[in-house]
Amino acid sequence: MATEMATMEVEVPKPKGGKRDRIDCSNLCDQVITTQQTDPGQIAASLLPTPEDDVALRDNICVLMSRILCAHVEFFKINFEDIVDTHIKHEFYDEMSMKSIVLHRELNQEIGIQYQNHLKSVLPTFDDNKKRAVQRGIDRKTSAWLTVIPMAYHHFDLSATEFRDSLALRYHQPLLRLPALCGSRFSTGHALDCRKGGLVIERHNQIRDALGYLTSIAYNEVVREPIIREPNDRENVPALVADLSVCGVWQPQATTFFDVRVVDSDANS
Repeated sequence: MATEMATMEVEVPKPKGGKRDRIDCSNLCDQVITTQQTDPGQIAASLLPTPEDDVALRDNICVLMSRILCAHVEFFKINFEDIVDTHIKHEFYDEMSMKSIVLHRELNQEIGIQYQNHLKSVLPTFDDNKKRAVQRGIDRKTSAWLTVIPMAYHHFDLSATEFRDSLALRYHQPLLRLPALCGSRFSTGHALDCRKGGLVIERHNQIRDALGYLTSIAYNEVVREPIIREPNDRENVPALVADLSVCGVWQPQATTFFDVRVVDSDANS
């Protein structure tokens, strides 16, 4: 009776780009591995656990049970904790015990070098305004907001429009769907200078309030718009009012006054 030839192809996965394995996989073959068996029963038998697998499984269960006993039974914790394996040992136990943060640091250095080389080749093609905006973000390291956890409690949960506009401002790109309410062409530069609609004072107040909120977390006595000097109508001297006053910033029990100024860093002057 003729028997059919059963062929099974196994694809060997390749390491993903941009990642480094803690175990050296350079000796693995990239070709398709073809296994031929004359009997389907032999294929099924090769997939079933062997007696060696049963022994390894029993040892692993012993390790897990000993860890559970030492964690929850005081007697075992006192007498056997120092001899119990904390991890199930295998062929690559020593390699996998290495801290991955070291490899991550090396990978980040490689990615940083590639990024710097790419930036040096692309930066000269930008115009002066975009070049200044990108270079400012690099020099002052203003990318921390991209890695902040978007917590709604701290107002870090940006909407899709806010995130898109933030990226556009970072790379000096024009914002989309801007209104034209004052008769002039609206842009980010014009928004910083336009005196209509109260945008200038509103932007100033938002920064003041955000600074005051963050300061109140670290200090107890925070006052908004404190009066430094009362007005003098006889001598026509206006009142002197700060944006914030905080007690204990530079020295204990001393009040520090803050004045918020909004500057257009992309202005021509």
